[in-house]
Amino acid sequence: CLNASFFGCDVDPRSLRAGRSYGDGVRYAAGDLQALPYLDGRFGAVLLFDVLEHLREPRQALREVHRVLEPGGRLHALVPCEGQRGSLHWLLGWLRLGGGLKERHSGHIQRFTRRGALRLLVETGFSVERVSYSVHPIGQIKDILSYVEQEAWFRRWHLDNPLYRCLMRILWGASYLESNLLFKETPLGALALHVTARKGPAP
Repeated sequence: CLNASFFGCDVDPRSLRAGRSYGDGVRYAAGDLQALPYLDGRFGAVLLFDVLEHLREPRQALREVHRVLEPGGRLHALVPCEGQRGSLHWLLGWLRLGGGLKERHSGHIQRFTRRGALRLLVETGFSVERVSYSVHPIGQIKDILSYVEQEAWFRRWHLDNPLYRCLMRILWGASYLESNLLFKETPLGALALHVTARKGPAP
């Protein structure tokens, strides 16, 4: 039996209401990742899933995570690396063909590389313990199409097309197989970085 308490934090009141509606015992608080409403050393672990790329000051957010972790506490983060050379997202940006889709539709204002994301962790006092990868080429096609769907011209044209919906279901399954069962230890062609890091001394 896991003896642990779970906390959630978000700046969006709608997200907080949605989380509280599950009634799963998680304690939610309104707060900014760059100024967390928690005491120093409060947590044994922190999970960040698809967060840092939304922030203008990701370094400050990681300093806050470092602050609220107990000595030796762990951070696990998923970081999309849309500036990673060789990814389809990087290629679209280089070709100036929809490279701003994710910034426009979901606020991805940072375009990390894997090296840059790992360096940022080290510079904010973390020791990287493990990395793995996801969103390989099939997943990137699915990801890009899911954002193209939000363009007004596409919604008028293809969104309800049954062949397109079937294609997306196939891509979802193939991307899961690709990244979770086959290539999660393979950085080549991957977009997303999964990293586990331990809190070290404050930088």
